[in-house]
Amino acid sequence: MKEGQKGLVFIGLICLLIGLIVGIFINYFLNLNKDKDTSKSIVYSRINDADMLFYKNMHTEALNIYEEIQPLLNEVIDKEYLFNINKHKGIIYYQMALNQKGKENKIDYLKKGISSFRKALEYGSDSPLSVAMIYDEIGNVFIGLSELEDKKDNLKSAIVAYNNSLELYDKEKYPMVYAETQSNLGTALSYISNIENRNNNLRSALSSYAEALKYFEMSKNSGKYAAVLINIGNCYIDLSKIENSDKMLQKAIEAYQKSLLVFTYDDYPSNYALINNNLGNAYSYLASFSDKETNNAKAVQSYEQALRFFTYEDYPEVYSKITTSIDKLTE
Repeated sequence: MKEGQKGLVFIGLICLLIGLIVGIFINYFLNLNKDKDTSKSIVYSRINDADMLFYKNMHTEALNIYEEIQPLLNEVIDKEYLFNINKHKGIIYYQMALNQKGKENKIDYLKKGISSFRKALEYGSDSPLSVAMIYDEIGNVFIGLSELEDKKDNLKSAIVAYNNSLELYDKEKYPMVYAETQSNLGTALSYISNIENRNNNLRSALSSYAEALKYFEMSKNSGKYAAVLINIGNCYIDLSKIENSDKMLQKAIEAYQKSLLVFTYDDYPSNYALINNNLGNAYSYLASFSDKETNNAKAVQSYEQALRFFTYEDYPEVYSKITTSIDKLTE
C-alpha cells in the first residue's frame, strides 16, 4: 500500500473514532436529559397527588408526600408549584397545631407553619391575591402563637402581616377577603391594646372594624357583620373605662343592639345570651352617668334575657355572676 493510501486510511480511522466518541456523548446526554425529564415528570405527578389529598382534607397523607419529594424539588422549575407546596404545608401545620393538646406541640407546629408560609413568599407568585392570602395566614398563625408565648411580639408580627396583606388586596375586586383581613387586624389591635398604647390601639381597632363593615353586607354576610358589631361594642366599652365617657357606652349599646338583629335567641342562643350580658354591663355602667333608674332597669332586662340560655343547670358559674349583678341593681 502506498504511503498516500496509508495516510488516507489512518485519517479515516481517526474520523471514525471521533464519530464514535461524539455518538457516545450525544447518546449519553440524550439519556441524561431523558432521565431528568422522567424524574421531573415523577415529581410533578407526586405533587399533584399530594395536592389532591390536600383538597380532600387528607392533610397528613398530603404532608407525607410533600416531605417525601422534598429532596427532589430542585427538579421543579415552576415557582407557582413551589409556592403552592409551601402554602399547603403551612396550612396543614396550622391545622395540626389546632388539634394538638400539648402547649409545646402547638408551638412547634405553629412555627413550622410560619416557616412554610415564609418559604412560599420567597418563591413568590404572579397572583397578588395569593400572596396577600399568605400574609393573612401568617397573621392568623401569629395570633395563635401569641396565646402561647411572647404575646406582645407575636401580636406585633400579626399586625405587620395583616397590613402587608391589605396593601395587596384589591378591595373592589375581592371585598370579602379584604373585609375579613380588616376584621382580623382589628382583633389583633384590640388584643395588643391590653399590653400597650391602650387608647390608640383601641381606636385603630375601631377604624379597622368600621372599614370591614363597609364591605360586609348585612343581607349577605349577616353573621360576620354582626360579629364585627360585637367587637366594636367591646372596644367602646373598654374606651369608656379609659375616658370615663358615657358617649362611648351609648355607642357600645348601639352596636350590641344592631348585632341582636342577627343573633336572635331562636337562631343563635349562645350569641344572644353573650350579647345581652354585655348589654347588661353597658347599661349598668351608663347608670352611673345618667338616668340611673331607667338604665338599671334596662340592665336587669338584658341580664334576664341572658339567663334564658345561661341556666343554673348548664352554666352554674355564669348564672351566679349574672344573678349577683341583678341583685345589686335591684337592692
